[in-house]
Amino acid sequence: MAKSIEERVAACREYYESGATQSYEFRLNMLKRLRASIRKYEKEAYAAFKKDYNKDYFETWAYEFSITYGELDEAIRKLKSWMGLKKGRAPLFGMPARVERYRDPYGVCLIVSPWNFPFNLTFPPLIGAICGGNCAVVKPSNYCPTISAVIDKICRDAFPENYVTVVLGGREQNKELFDQYFNFAFFTGGTKVARVLAEKCSQHVTPYVLELGGKSPVYIDKDVDMQECVDSMTWGKFGNGGQICICPDYMLVHEDVHDEFVDKLIKTIKKHQYGKDGKLRSNYTAIISDRHFNRITGLIDKDKDKIIFGGKYYPEKRWIEPTVVDNVTLDDAVMSEELFGPVVPIITVKSKEEAVETIHKVGHVINGSDGAQPLALYIYSKDKKVVDYMLAHVQSGGCTVNGTIFHFIGLRFNGVGFSGSGDGYHGFASYLVFTHGRTVLRYDRFTPIHKIFLAAVWQRPVTDKILKVVDNALPLNRICQFLVNGVSDDKTSKG
Repeated sequence: MAKSIEERVAACREYYESGATQSYEFRLNMLKRLRASIRKYEKEAYAAFKKDYNKDYFETWAYEFSITYGELDEAIRKLKSWMGLKKGRAPLFGMPARVERYRDPYGVCLIVSPWNFPFNLTFPPLIGAICGGNCAVVKPSNYCPTISAVIDKICRDAFPENYVTVVLGGREQNKELFDQYFNFAFFTGGTKVARVLAEKCSQHVTPYVLELGGKSPVYIDKDVDMQECVDSMTWGKFGNGGQICICPDYMLVHEDVHDEFVDKLIKTIKKHQYGKDGKLRSNYTAIISDRHFNRITGLIDKDKDKIIFGGKYYPEKRWIEPTVVDNVTLDDAVMSEELFGPVVPIITVKSKEEAVETIHKVGHVINGSDGAQPLALYIYSKDKKVVDYMLAHVQSGGCTVNGTIFHFIGLRFNGVGFSGSGDGYHGFASYLVFTHGRTVLRYDRFTPIHKIFLAAVWQRPVTDKILKVVDNALPLNRICQFLVNGVSDDKTSKG
């Protein structure tokens, strides 16, 4: 008889509390077993990606496997240095003492991943949880059932079920899962579900990290290499069918280069997304579900009078043509929500200042706070002053200058405000995310300075008189930093 979600979480907690996950040898072995299991089911996974949304071999390798294997290999190679004890310096007031910085596991962690990059957004957080010495409950998306089933197979093959367990299913399973007590939660997905999880976590005061989304803007300045700009932007926009959380959502194009941008954009789309027969290439990525397909096409239909390229769609394949919408205003349907599809809205601006103002309006006027702090910002300009101005005036989770997407790959990645929370993950940062930093101050004996301090504390009237005399002669505020400041952090030269 299959165990309930509550029983599976309880089994993970019992296993964690046994101490089995703590050692370096155990964590390293689990990482190696995960790598071997992914390799074992690799062919089955490629077929699953093809079935669920027609993702071709290259996109599956580049967006899913390369990042997963890269993170695994780095973790296997560097785990010992990450786990190594970090030593600090005690403040003068605390001398003589030793300062040690530990990274402790949280316990049983919940990892909820989305459908758009099922491997890429499931396994890197799981790698962080394993490196940290935690147990994990993994919930992949129900929108990609074939791929989620492969993820379940991989984890069952690699791990004991009471160490890492995968929960399949939809909203009913999410609801039951969110009702459980976890020591830490890591969620990637939409704001609506994130709010529910955050509310549940607050009941247990459970720490969590959210990676969400928003309308990620692109500013195209007048001083750019336009062909390089368009080549880069279209790769980021149409990769994975536009179903990327950090996908360029809308274009803010300087009026001096608007016509050139539109001309090169359409030519580039035709070159890379269509065959010689004028039809969409056969490996064109499908939209993941009818629900998402209908949502995107509904937005296109409302703004069809402004479409200058594309606009056709094919329900039987869930294909939506690359669609360019020009002369867009903030009142248009395509600006009302995150697109998550192959649609390019173009807004013409006169300056970088107007671009910043528009980005803020998209967040605060159109969608309340949605998009006010997008997950990504993209800036195309050769002018350093323009780039610095945009960076200073637009807050975002991450940013790529004169490129798209690349700030996600192999670097610390996070959202901010409405687009997420936490200081980012990937590599050493994932280890930090899934561990709690604990400072330990070690004394070998009770020192004279402690005796003096305790005497001062318990003889307050005498202490007050002495302190006032000393403070008048030598202002104590000048020496506080030497007395009470120490060093205790998680830096590692090898990490």
